[in-house]
Amino acid sequence: LTLIETVDNSNAPTYWCGCKKCMVFDNGVQPKIYEIAKKMVIEKYFRPYSHSDEPIRVTEPKQYEYWLKSQIRGTINVVDNIITFYNTLK
Repeated sequence: LTLIETVDNSNAPTYWCGCKKCMVFDNGVQPKIYEIAKKMVIEKYFRPYSHSDEPIRVTEPKQYEYWLKSQIRGTINVVDNIITFYNTLK
């Protein structure tokens, strides 16, 4: 999985997550949502794929990077849904 920084239709910064090898990309996300999701995973607050054991970063760097990106992408969906729901309550 690769994180690609780009802009949306209104020229605001956004990120796309996908696989360059298979050319499959998902919806863009606001940078703040990405930052929140990444922090939640790295600081062990949330893991959407709890069945997936965290590889050892030093001895399995490629597996760790894939695992981390997958966890972040799954967390992005949760964070985005919570923020969207929260905004409907205002």
